[in-house]
Amino acid sequence: MEVKFYFVRHGKTLFNQMGRMQGWCDSPLLQEGINQAKNVASALRDVPFTKAYSSSSQRAWDTAKLICRYHDIPLILTKGLKEYSFGQLDGAYKDEVINSPFMDDWSALGGETNESFAQRVKNTMQDIIRESHDQDTILLVGHGAYAVRILSILFGMDLDEYVLRRQREGRMLMPNTGIITFHYKDGEYYLDHEPMDVNEYRREFHPKTLDVYFMRHGQTVFNVQERIQGRCDSPLTQKGIEDAIEAAKNFKDIPLSTIYVSTSERARDTADIFRQYHPGNIVYTDKICEVNYGRHEGLRFDEVEDTFQRYYSTHYGDVGGEEYADVAERIHEIFYEVYDSHQDGDTVMFVSHGDFYLVILEELFHDKKAEIFTRAQQMGVNPVPNCGVAHFQMSSDGYKLIHEMQIVEK
Repeated sequence: MEVKFYFVRHGKTLFNQMGRMQGWCDSPLLQEGINQAKNVASALRDVPFTKAYSSSSQRAWDTAKLICRYHDIPLILTKGLKEYSFGQLDGAYKDEVINSPFMDDWSALGGETNESFAQRVKNTMQDIIRESHDQDTILLVGHGAYAVRILSILFGMDLDEYVLRRQREGRMLMPNTGIITFHYKDGEYYLDHEPMDVNEYRREFHPKTLDVYFMRHGQTVFNVQERIQGRCDSPLTQKGIEDAIEAAKNFKDIPLSTIYVSTSERARDTADIFRQYHPGNIVYTDKICEVNYGRHEGLRFDEVEDTFQRYYSTHYGDVGGEEYADVAERIHEIFYEVYDSHQDGDTVMFVSHGDFYLVILEELFHDKKAEIFTRAQQMGVNPVPNCGVAHFQMSSDGYKLIHEMQIVEK
């Protein structure tokens, strides 16, 4: 009998951030931890899991639920996957704890010994194996110290050597949403890959390169009126329609696997014109909608005193809109989704918005908005022309900017 396992640590929590011991006590996932869970969920979307087991601690359960949204499988909670118990030191600051977290005996503090923990791990795995079938692939969602200790318990790894090696490499012992892969066969456990972060997993198991074209929608009424246009909308002008037709003609010989379209009508109308020359798969998503400018939406630029200061920093939270971090979260989520759901060599198109594109340049390529506009002014060009197109490449090694947004001509 053979069973494959993927062990995933939970996302980053409040106590992780605070540097507190976190064993059988619990603390909630941070937004960063939720984003990490979404990322690992995307990376594991095509793994043929037959069943999932999670620690009963909510930080693990919440992570497991996000991973399982791509899989129609049972999700079973078990205390057998809970973190190593540190007893009365649960919740204490780590720098106040003199003894190493890998000491052998926490029982004097009401916690576990290595022997009792090892027996819990072995019993839990035996129970899961008994409930499994030959060739099953099982998701396990648990904790950091648990993951490191099973390297010794199940595979006989020297933990002192492992800790020193990871420290020399500048790597965490088991990062949040890190992954371990191993398998069970005929009574023995075999380590397939020691702890790796999500991007290591992509490089190791799903290396690929994709081309991404990013097109801004056609000119709109609000563009002509110089009004702030984020989540609010206005129709394409006749010029906007004509420019979209021209852009579509110029791209008619480029095969596209998928066109991702902002749910705003100005983007959908632009994409509808574009699709006359590129029939095929289309995905509408609010993940690539324009920056939300809150109560500044619909105002003319000259009606807002600090327009450019806000624009360059993407700061609209105090007026009910988005901050830079909100937009960056959407950017990473959609790019991971694109990467994980396509094949090596695929080409995709985004039909989206100007400021969203500028945040992409800053977040992925560290190119500040103010610097982009200064460069463009020196060259006498518009850095975000309507129906302009930018070209990126994305791979498991990162992002490459082929060219910034420009009007593409045959």
